Amino acid sequence: MNEAERNLTAVLAAAGVRAVDVQVRDRTPKRSAIPFCFQDWHHPGLARVRRKYQLEEAIGGGKSEFERMLLLRKRVHDAIPSGAPAHGVLDVEAILDAAAKGGKFYCTHYAWTYMSLAVALGWQARKLGVDSRHDFNEDSTHHGVAEIWSNDFAKWFVVDAMYDQHYEKDGVPLSALELRDEVIRNGCADVETRVGPERRLAAIGSKGRAFDSPECYFWFHVATRNDFFSLPERFGNYRQMLYMDGAGKSAVWYQGKGTEGKSYPHVSYRGMFQLTENAADLYPEIGTLGLAFDGKGKRGAVTVTARHFTPNFKCLRVETNGRSRHYRGDSFTWRPAKGRNALVVRTVNLAGITGPPASVSLFVEG
Repeated sequence: MNEAERNLTAVLAAAGVRAVDVQVRDRTPKRSAIPFCFQDWHHPGLARVRRKYQLEEAIGGGKSEFERMLLLRKRVHDAIPSGAPAHGVLDVEAILDAAAKGGKFYCTHYAWTYMSLAVALGWQARKLGVDSRHDFNEDSTHHGVAEIWSNDFAKWFVVDAMYDQHYEKDGVPLSALELRDEVIRNGCADVETRVGPERRLAAIGSKGRAFDSPECYFWFHVATRNDFFSLPERFGNYRQMLYMDGAGKSAVWYQGKGTEGKSYPHVSYRGMFQLTENAADLYPEIGTLGLAFDGKGKRGAVTVTARHFTPNFKCLRVETNGRSRHYRGDSFTWRPAKGRNALVVRTVNLAGITGPPASVSLFVEG
């Protein structure tokens, strides 16, 4: 038994319930010590963008949340031509409206658009800048991508809308930090490049220091905001988290054309980087649940409290033996019946997005 299972067994016993075969599957969320500004769901720009670009129709064919996220990526990839930017405004409507008229854009604009549309659909996404490890006399491969929180996998993963691709290992989509670990471990030898909503296998291993290669993830910074509907982007009005472990401390992130003598330390070293050695600062867990149990003197009942981190939280969805109820707060009363009991708890945000499940299974004797 783990600690949660022992605690629940004791609480039920104190309430007069003899429970056996107690299993608790939960996950108290990791939290960031660095503030992140999440977009308020009530901002009218989100509904406007959903309607204007028919986002729900674009992702409607997805059978799972993961498939819908990939369909959204395909939508962005197809909507924006690649090339020298038509303008420099980082605003989703300004980008898509110009693209509809033939305007071209860089990787950053693809990533910005994906992040913004994902947020408009109720998901949590953020903008990243990534690069391969290189010396001052080598060219930078600085590239713009997004990361999105997957409730299907209970983790963040990279979305490259410019190339309509992501990276997987053993069937699991990888985050920027996981890709960085693979770069350091064996040069990404086991990483698969997957393209399109159908997840077509395009490559296994590194493509060298190319923009569309998993090796392009030694360096990465993460924006500390995604509330750009509420507060539009201006250079310098948000900081970038930079993961700085031993490998990072022994190197410098250079930008520019080193082969042409035009290399320089990354511009965000000038006060925009917020350094951290704590991976949880960059990867808070959204909607995962840790469950706590208290008898509170109630005969035959237990009070269940969900510990979670859910921006734009609406309620808990609680399923007991197949029946579903919603609770506005973080706690509810559970009365296990005689025999086999199954409890499944999920967070629900204001967009109706459900988080990863936490579950309890037990058998009540008597």
